[in-house]
Amino acid sequence: MPAFFKPRRRRGPSGPNKNEQKVMRRSSGDREARTGGSLKERFPGVESIRLQLTFLNPQQEIYEEVTRTIGPDDAVNFSAPCPGRCGGERGSFDLTKEILTAIEGARPQVQGRLVCQETMNISTVTPCDFRLEWKSTLHYGVKS
Repeated sequence: MPAFFKPRRRRGPSGPNKNEQKVMRRSSGDREARTGGSLKERFPGVESIRLQLTFLNPQQEIYEEVTRTIGPDDAVNFSAPCPGRCGGERGSFDLTKEILTAIEGARPQVQGRLVCQETMNISTVTPCDFRLEWKSTLHYGVKS
């Protein structure tokens, strides 16, 4: 039988495409936020947390200022998506470690600065370079 008459091999079932992967990541992130527990459940000694987030573009100009207050019954989520050129899907700022350290040390205020190192798009290696300057104020309950 000539080579051009050879039957083609069929591939097995293919995995999810990029869009399906993106939807799965987003839904898993939403699920984690919902199942993360409330502030009262995870940190009984903390009454509320106030996050002041200031996003700076690569030219060091203020792009956006956001204030979030996490109350006792609110879901605990210490991350913020990057509003920069990386698209926000890949780039995000996670403040979990810093906030947990502050709660363990019973510190009333914590602040810091983070830089998004995600690439602008898939075909370039240039980082997004958006910055987040943040400050958190933690209110603790009265110890009896």
